[in-house]
Amino acid sequence: MRDPERLTEPFIDIAEALWKHPPGLHGYEIKKLTKRSGPTVYNNLDRLRELGWSDNQWDTRNPRPGRPPRRIHQLTPQGRAKVHELLVRVGRIKQREQNSGHLGMAGGLGGDQ
Repeated sequence: MRDPERLTEPFIDIAEALWKHPPGLHGYEIKKLTKRSGPTVYNNLDRLRELGWSDNQWDTRNPRPGRPPRRIHQLTPQGRAKVHELLVRVGRIKQREQNSGHLGMAGGLGGDQ
């Protein structure tokens, strides 16, 4: 498991979204939560996966007729620990906070940069 060579606000936003939603999210949900563009979301999801911080699987829950299947992205156990350290380091959460368990996002989320 590696650390990212560079940290960007979009990378942190997307990692935070996954950390706050342990069951996982599909790309469009991440896009809505972080207010980031599709290419920004998917490029950073690729980075998280390449680092070994996340993985994904096909969503088999309640598929919608006529819609393509979606991939659910979630952090690996090691990735959750890495993102927790990252969020503490950048001041988005306190050291002892394990998971907020709510859908809101911490400050610092916004449009693409």
